[in-house]
Amino acid sequence: MPKKKEIERRFLIGSFLMCTNISYNIAQDRFRKVDICQGYIPDKRGTRLRFEVEGKMERCFRAWKNGKGAEREEDEVEISRRYLIRKWKEVEWSLEKTRYFIKLQNVKQTFELNHFEYLINGVRQNFWLIEVPFESIEECQAFIPPDLFGDEVTDDERYNSHNLAHHGFPKEDV
Repeated sequence: MPKKKEIERRFLIGSFLMCTNISYNIAQDRFRKVDICQGYIPDKRGTRLRFEVEGKMERCFRAWKNGKGAEREEDEVEISRRYLIRKWKEVEWSLEKTRYFIKLQNVKQTFELNHFEYLINGVRQNFWLIEVPFESIEECQAFIPPDLFGDEVTDDERYNSHNLAHHGFPKEDV
């Protein structure tokens, strides 16, 4: 199975959703979106199982990631739905999110706006996180985030998906 480099930076949303154009387009379903459910198996490799739905298309994956920060190694293979269901019994932590793919004018990268919904004491809460993927580490380092983005959390391990699934969202951001 070939390993690939995953290069991305993560940001809190800041005033991003205050941008009327973005909020309106999300509400009107004008961005490509994917609903994602991913679970983590507490084995030595930190196996991640992922189920994605985009329109009528469903895809399932098994993956392992290694590393921290903006550049990590990733092994990911597409798997059958039957295999995912069988292995899901081993999942101990999971999360659900909707990912919107957004392109801003004057910004080269298409970025991923992840919307997490969950319950705290019976009250529905929302959490948003922006991920910006890159083709190279040089492109990643040269990226200047738009003013609409909030604080960068790329190097804060509390914001990687595994830790969000296992420990929840940092209290100060809920």
